[in-house]
Amino acid sequence: MKNVFVPRETSPGETRTALVPADVKRLTALGLSVRTQIGLGKHSLFSDEAYREAGAQIVDDLHAGLKDADIVLRVRKPPTEDISYYKK
Repeated sequence: MKNVFVPRETSPGETRTALVPADVKRLTALGLSVRTQIGLGKHSLFSDEAYREAGAQIVDDLHAGLKDADIVLRVRKPPTEDISYYKK
């Protein structure tokens, strides 16, 4: 099973998220495991509970989420300091 991770966007003024709860349902229905960083949808008005109800696991530790992910979804390019945590 492939692991998908969606971290919070950290760029100033960024309110978008790369995945909404309805997308979590679609991906889990395809057999993917979806993890989202706590507070992912805060600025997009999606609660952690909405992501959890859609089938996502909520992760508090950004770097642990990145290390375990086969696929990382972001709106913007990742911060340079996060790249070393990505799988090769």
